[in-house]
Amino acid sequence: MVSIFTEPQPKIMIPYSNVHMKVMFPFNKISNYFLEQYHTTDYVTLQKAKTLLAILMVILLIVCPSFIISAFMRELGPAEKIAPTAVFFSILIILVLLKKGKFPPAAHSFMAISLTALWLVMFLGSDKGNAIIKMDTIVLILGLMTSLPLIISRRARDVLIYFIINAVMLTLFVIYLKFEYNFDQGLITEYFQDNLIAMIFIGVISYQIFTIHRQALEKAKLAELEITSQNEELRASNEEFEAINEELIQSQQELLKREKALKESEERYRNIIQSIQEGYFEVDLKGRFMFVNKSLEEFSGYTMQELIGMDNRNYTTVKWSQWIYNIFNKIYRTGETEEIIDFEIINRNGEIKNHGGIRLPDT
Repeated sequence: MVSIFTEPQPKIMIPYSNVHMKVMFPFNKISNYFLEQYHTTDYVTLQKAKTLLAILMVILLIVCPSFIISAFMRELGPAEKIAPTAVFFSILIILVLLKKGKFPPAAHSFMAISLTALWLVMFLGSDKGNAIIKMDTIVLILGLMTSLPLIISRRARDVLIYFIINAVMLTLFVIYLKFEYNFDQGLITEYFQDNLIAMIFIGVISYQIFTIHRQALEKAKLAELEITSQNEELRASNEEFEAINEELIQSQQELLKREKALKESEERYRNIIQSIQEGYFEVDLKGRFMFVNKSLEEFSGYTMQELIGMDNRNYTTVKWSQWIYNIFNKIYRTGETEEIIDFEIINRNGEIKNHGGIRLPDT
C-alpha cells in the first residue's frame, strides 16, 4: 500500500473585526453627520436618534428601492407604486428634521407616514383577486407598532393614540374585506380578533415599557442632579479648603519671617549683651543662672558652662541670697518683673566682690 501525502493548502482568513470595522465606519460618518445636534443632549435621546437613523437608512437604501422595483415589475396598482416612492421622499424630509435636532417631529412623522402608506396599500392595493396579500400586510403594521417605545420620547399617551388609530383602521379594513370579498363572517371575525388582540398586547407592552423607561430615566436624572449637586458642594468645599490652605501657607510664611526676625533680633541682643562691660545675667525663679555674658564670666572667674545652672546660694553670700529669694517670691506672687542691679558675688577664689558698687543695706 502506497500512501501519498500532500502539503495542506494555506487558508485565506479574513478577520471578522476588519469587515465589521469597514461596515461600521461609513455608518459612523453618516451618524456623525446627521446626529451632530444630539451630542449635547441626554444619552437616551442620542441612542433613540441613532436607532431611528438606522431604520431610516435601511428603508431608504433597501426597502423602498425593493418595493419600487417590485411594483413596476409586477405591474401593480397605482397605490402600490406611489406608496414606496412617497415613503422614499418622505424619509428624505424626515432625515432633514433629524439633522436639525428635531427628534420628536422626525420620529412621529416616520411612524405616521409608514403606517399611512401601509394602510393605503391594504385598502387601495391591486391584488388581482388575492385578498391574502392585503390581509398579510397587517404584520408590517404590527411590527411598526412594536417600535413605539423607541420612537416616542415624551408622552405615554401617544402609545394609546397610535393604538386607537390603528384599531379603528383595522375595524374599517375588516368591514372593507367583508363587503369587497364577501368573506365568511366567522373567518372575518377570527381575523379581526387575532389582530386586535395582537394590537392590544403590543399597545399594553409598549405603554408599560415606555412608562418603566421614563420612570427609570427620571430617577437617573434625579441621581445625576444629586451627583451634580454633590460635586458642586465638593468643588465649593475644595475651593474653601484651598483658600484656607493658602491662608495657612501665608500665615506660616509670615510666622517664619517673624521667627527669623525674632532670631535675628535675639542674636543682635545677645551680641550687645556680650559686648557690654558690665556683668549681665538671667536667672529662673529658683535663682539659677540661665544666661550670663562674658563680663560676668570674667568677673566671677567661672566659665559660662560652670555658671549655667548654678544656684544663687553658690555664687553669693547668705544675706544676698535671702534678699534675692524675697525678690523672686514677690515676682512669683505678683507677676511683676524686678531688676537687680547691685549684688555680691563669691568668685572662684572665694573672694566676695560687689557688682555695681552698691552694697545691700543692713536690715
